[in-house]
Amino acid sequence: MINMKTTYDKGVFIESNNMRILLDPVGIPSKKPDIVLLSHAHSDHARGIWQRQLSNIPKVMSPATRKILEKRKGKSLRNTIEIREGCELDYKDLRIYAASSGHCTGSLQFKLTVKDTDIAYSGDICLEERIILNKAEQLNCDVLILEATYGKPEYVFPKRSNLYRNILKWCKNSIEIFNKVFICCRTLGTAQELTTLLSLSILADPIFTHPAITKINEVHEEFHHRLGRFISYHNTNDIEGVMLVPLNNVFKRNNFNTGVTTGWVIKSKRPGRFPLSSHADFQQLLTYAKNSNAEKIYTVYGFSNSLAREIKERLGIDAQSIK
Repeated sequence: MINMKTTYDKGVFIESNNMRILLDPVGIPSKKPDIVLLSHAHSDHARGIWQRQLSNIPKVMSPATRKILEKRKGKSLRNTIEIREGCELDYKDLRIYAASSGHCTGSLQFKLTVKDTDIAYSGDICLEERIILNKAEQLNCDVLILEATYGKPEYVFPKRSNLYRNILKWCKNSIEIFNKVFICCRTLGTAQELTTLLSLSILADPIFTHPAITKINEVHEEFHHRLGRFISYHNTNDIEGVMLVPLNNVFKRNNFNTGVTTGWVIKSKRPGRFPLSSHADFQQLLTYAKNSNAEKIYTVYGFSNSLAREIKERLGIDAQSIK
């Protein structure tokens, strides 16, 4: 394998073969990168992409990710190279392969080939088939940089089919009692999944979506497929039915007719709490690590120390946390 250095410096930072690669920037690293790769448009992975110091540096991302970022910001990104899943591109001595990640609209994994070494960066991944996206492609590599959002053994999620069934049952019961229900979800990610799930059911027609969710739904339909019938709302007072609202609204709507969808509620016994996540759970992360055939694994984000330790102990693979 080539000599390479992998650290976290306002993003995942790889130095290899006289090339500096910055992945998912949240700020300006201490060294200037030669190229920037963006896995998806969530702010905890992308908020640094607009930094003036990166404006003249090539930035690689999917067309949908670019569209979401520009739609939110209201201006265009400069020096952007678009790549779709399943495609490759060459940049100097670097070959970049983009793979599905299953996480959200426009999300990608990257396999970077430098000379004879394959380096895979998972970004955020979901290894379970969803009604809106295919599951993440399993990448084989020499070095793996793996997300660890739910990298502790207690985070093992129920089957998605069971979660879907329970969400619909709760919605049906709540509508009968309250006439309207709110479901708090990730604006980019589970919101698109829930739009389709509810549209396919006979519970609600149309689905009412917060304007921020409506914007992402429209981008998803442009680059993927239709999600169903949804209408953007601005005032919920006169609306009956199901309303999808951003996850942070849970702090404003702590009522019995408010559902919450996120992996963080796995331990909650409260009705209306569903661990529906666009991330891989702990067991899926271990499976991905094992099947990658990587000789070295770097863990990043979330419970990265825990996941690195578990990979060492359970799989016998050299692993360390970089954040």
